[in-house]
Amino acid sequence: MKWTFEEILDRSDELADRFEAFDPDAAEEVPIAEYLLARAVRQRAKNERQVVEAVQAALEDGTSWNRIGQILGVSDQEAKGRYGHLVEPDEVRPQ
Repeated sequence: MKWTFEEILDRSDELADRFEAFDPDAAEEVPIAEYLLARAVRQRAKNERQVVEAVQAALEDGTSWNRIGQILGVSDQEAKGRYGHLVEPDEVRPQ
């Protein structure tokens, strides 16, 4: 299943809530490989949120989609396609 960035961000908030409510005394033992996978997924979600926030900040600062794409290692069209719908359009200056 391929998730959108918006779905990943939504899921990261849900996971954060679950981990904050975690009770270690009531926990089951989990194989290390599963633990490491879950930790990697949480980190990926956190990183994606940081990228979205950084893209928004760059746009608000006047950075072009072309430059954002260069920094991300993709074309400006791909950068805008990935992140354009996740940033607040009314807070972003026109390019």
